[in-house]
Amino acid sequence: ALAPLAGLSLVSLWFTLAGMAGLLRPAGWLALALGFGLGIWAFWPRRGQKLSARQALGQIFTPGAALFWGLTLAFLVYFAIRQPLFSDFDEFSFWGTAAKLTKVNDTLYTECEVGWAWQATQNPGLITLSYFLQFLGSFAPWKVYLAYDALLFACFGAVLGASDVDVVADQQETIKKLGAKIDEKILKGGSFVTLPQGVGVETTDRELKIIRLKNPAEKALIDVLNVQPDPSRERVVLEDNYAWAKSTLGITDAYQGKYDSSAVSGTAKQFSAGQAAGRLESKRRMKNAAFAKLYEMMFRHLLAYARQPVPYTAKTPDGQVRYAHFDPYDFLRRDAAGRLYWNDEFLFTVDPSATLAANREVLWNMIDLKYQAGAFGPVSDPRSQLRLWTLLAAAEYPHAARMRDSFEEQARRQEQTEQGGEAE
Repeated sequence: ALAPLAGLSLVSLWFTLAGMAGLLRPAGWLALALGFGLGIWAFWPRRGQKLSARQALGQIFTPGAALFWGLTLAFLVYFAIRQPLFSDFDEFSFWGTAAKLTKVNDTLYTECEVGWAWQATQNPGLITLSYFLQFLGSFAPWKVYLAYDALLFACFGAVLGASDVDVVADQQETIKKLGAKIDEKILKGGSFVTLPQGVGVETTDRELKIIRLKNPAEKALIDVLNVQPDPSRERVVLEDNYAWAKSTLGITDAYQGKYDSSAVSGTAKQFSAGQAAGRLESKRRMKNAAFAKLYEMMFRHLLAYARQPVPYTAKTPDGQVRYAHFDPYDFLRRDAAGRLYWNDEFLFTVDPSATLAANREVLWNMIDLKYQAGAFGPVSDPRSQLRLWTLLAAAEYPHAARMRDSFEEQARRQEQTEQGGEAE
């Protein structure tokens, strides 16, 4: 992650020192030759090191390096197409002029002649970095912008490109080797049977096996030797590496939601429980995202291949079952040019309350508590009871639909009675 920032910093320092010595152009050729040689050395296979091309590239192009090169190449293409020019100067720091003087004269701008009085206040670090990026070509203002942005992207890569996987790579490799060695020891252990000379043992699956001996003395020669290796040393080293990796990343047992003997306070216990719940919540969110993507694919396939209405059922907010048809032609639209297209610009999500809805008993109890607390209105009011049974019917409470219909009829009669009394 630090390689791009360190490399650009060394380049800037190298050209600054070379410019002070008056050897700016020879230093440029030497820097290119050195960079080419280091590139060959980085990809050259090492003796005794068996790495595939993918593994070798993975060691060089870390997340930080990938971020740096991706942004730099993207801005290279953008600046090469747009060709931005210098547009902002002041009387104290002619940073664009300094970069141009350095490139055109192959000398630090402080040694160049200008036709006006200028106090050279611009630091040479960024100027020499822009000189390196346009060393083999002619001067262009957009190359100066690219040099400045490349240094900024290197800072981003150093801060954002540090991967936890790279930090614990050594411990992870050691843990993998020790785990393989422990498995090999355990699996290669076994038992050996000692028998007298010339005595055989049945190898069938019968419960009782017969051994024919010539005399009682041969019985004492029959023995079983258990050869079980001791993997305790490897296990201790493995656990030490695991603890080192956790300590390096700042991860504790409480953070993982495991039992932590050091977490004795209520806040620590609450934090541990929250972390365990968070790990499960992450899996729920990933599952919901997968189902949402699946539903989107189903919808797109229906638009693409369904040419007749597809019947389906749905429930209204009051718990009634509604029968309808899915017609793909309802989503057919025409744009301003008169061309037909499918309107599939919809957001697909999964209701996070589906887990609670699946546990109906808990949902029914929560509805009862809300009703008793007066959330539906006065408890004795028939309209409050109608709201209760309507919600229970939507939650699929047994026989709630009948009770809802009964209270609807009762509320209708009560409303008619009230209207008749007002008419009189």
